[in-house]
Amino acid sequence: MRDHTTSARAEESALIEGCRRGDPLAQRAVFDRYRDRVHAIALHYLKGDGDAAQDAVQEVFVRFFRSASGF
Repeated sequence: MRDHTTSARAEESALIEGCRRGDPLAQRAVFDRYRDRVHAIALHYLKGDGDAAQDAVQEVFVRFFRSASGF
């Protein structure tokens, strides 16, 4: 189990590093990996408003990608 956790953390670190450099492939991978989770959280907090949740997802990722160089 430790190897899987270590491997997953290394992969995530590499993706974040790619986002810091502005790598569009890393950005796409992060978006694909986390969009459903972010959407579910937004949908919960926005009381089921799908349009507002989708707007929130977009805003989350735009802000993340703009500020990733500071991580």
